[in-house]
Amino acid sequence: MCGRFTSSQRRETIAERFQISVPEDYSERFNLAPTQKALIVREREEEREALMARWGLLPHWAKDERISYKLINARTETLLEKPAFRSLVG
Repeated sequence: MCGRFTSSQRRETIAERFQISVPEDYSERFNLAPTQKALIVREREEEREALMARWGLLPHWAKDERISYKLINARTETLLEKPAFRSLVG
């Protein structure tokens, strides 16, 4: 099951650790797959916030969201050749 991960921290633990309020729709998940909503914590203007975001890579040039399904398993051998990753590698 490549491309999956676990988000097993309790809402209270996350809120305390990052000093934020956690969205009501967050729940512990043990098999998160690409394209599903996952909790992220980001800092904007020196303030942290938590929100649910779609997990995956969707290039700005993509005309269809389904392309993100193909971008889950990037190969190091072809990373610099693929348009989706080329600009991300410096």
